[in-house]
Amino acid sequence: MLAIAEDLRGLVTACRVQAPLLTLKRQGIVSEYVITDSDLTGLSPDFAFDVLWVQRAPAIRLAERIVERFAGSYLHDMDDLLFAEPSYVRAGEFPDRDSLRAVADSAAVFTAPSGRLVQLAEKHGAVSLSGKCMIVPNALEFPAQPPREPKRPRGILFTQSHRLALTESREAVLGAVRRFAAGAGLPVHYFGPPPDVLGAGVADLLGPVVACGYLDFWRYHAALAAWPSMIGVAPLETVGDPMTLDFVAAKSDVKMVEYAGFGHPAVYSDAPPYADSDLSSGALSTNTAEGWTQALEGIFEDGWQRAELEQAAATAARSLERVAREGWAPALRKVALLEPRSASELLDRRRVGRSVPRILRRFDPTYGERRPGPETTSRA
Repeated sequence: MLAIAEDLRGLVTACRVQAPLLTLKRQGIVSEYVITDSDLTGLSPDFAFDVLWVQRAPAIRLAERIVERFAGSYLHDMDDLLFAEPSYVRAGEFPDRDSLRAVADSAAVFTAPSGRLVQLAEKHGAVSLSGKCMIVPNALEFPAQPPREPKRPRGILFTQSHRLALTESREAVLGAVRRFAAGAGLPVHYFGPPPDVLGAGVADLLGPVVACGYLDFWRYHAALAAWPSMIGVAPLETVGDPMTLDFVAAKSDVKMVEYAGFGHPAVYSDAPPYADSDLSSGALSTNTAEGWTQALEGIFEDGWQRAELEQAAATAARSLERVAREGWAPALRKVALLEPRSASELLDRRRVGRSVPRILRRFDPTYGERRPGPETTSRA
């Protein structure tokens, strides 16, 4: 099979493409696979595949080739509401919406981690996904060992892969974390890019942190498995403009899977991704200073004692071993081609530009009358 990912080094690609394919190959469900990007890096023209998996938003010209030559015969996976830009993202950073709509519309199967994302994608993308959606939740490979023994947390974990999904509530939430950590004498271990990348003033609001750097998917989870008990913090915005709130609502509960699955009690914003999760873990908090302070104190006082039961439930529900077999495998079987196709069909650019504009004009009548903007991608 051939998978086209947005960012070969990205955490989302690792979670939604690389890890599932590794598991599927180990299970004997997938015999051979190649993962490439929008530049088709390392892809041999001779590579033959019978399943095409498109993740998130390919670059504009590649999207056109996919729609023109593989319409109705590939899987499209989306993990964020890429049709909507939240206020905490700079304008113009998201993918070209016309080509993204066409890729979603022309897919045979559309996968997402939640039904909420599917509904919001239809709302903001003006595209019908009914009849071809399959919900495949985020899942992880967990250590083959008993749940960790619950112990009082020895620090705080704060992780951001790219952007901080807080606007109106930022000062209240981060200020509460900073004050609680100082009062309890707990270090704040921060995983991610330099805090100033997360937004103006974030570093000051967080206060002193132990900078742990930006780890890849595998190393980060190895650290979660090996470290002593920590309090995870997972804030999401719950106040603001409708576009931002819809974008946040469409996010997944992956941080709950990570913290609970590796035995760390945590505090989560009382936002849809966590409030509606099938997992029950840690504490949900309103995005006020009082709410976060009370939730953190409750976890530190005795809430950590539930961590063993929460870990057992999370690893059972979100084991990649099971989700790959019961979720990803059926989705991929639905898009299996009757005959193998050649990667040369994607590498050959000669035919692009004749039929695809007609497809894209269904979504934007002005398509083709303007120069396409930068082929940007987003890791929001």
